[in-house]
Amino acid sequence: NIRRVQMDAAEPSVSGYHCAAFTLDSNSHCVEKDGRSIHLADMEYRILTLFIRHPNTFFTANELYRKIWGKESLGDVRTVQVHIHNLRSKIEPDPAKPIYLKNVWGKGYIFRPEGETEA
Repeated sequence: NIRRVQMDAAEPSVSGYHCAAFTLDSNSHCVEKDGRSIHLADMEYRILTLFIRHPNTFFTANELYRKIWGKESLGDVRTVQVHIHNLRSKIEPDPAKPIYLKNVWGKGYIFRPEGETEA
């Protein structure tokens, strides 16, 4: 927990964010999408704010694990995959065909704020 607090302090805060898909309210850890307020779990919020701070940047699952959990994944990337899946269900129009939070084979995950069908 101390490591996470130190990591959070090192990153600039995201006070509010708006893109084509949603609006993020950092005070309530909610996204506003299609007129609905959707609460994000703590790890979902941390992952999304990392992507918002670094749009159009690829992160491997191991890098995400290290940046979010503050330690090496030791090959257990399923945790990252589950959180990305849950986050997509909250921000994507069609989570089965993501256009904002994409996974590109061999490169990693990338956040496209304007949405793209190709990465």
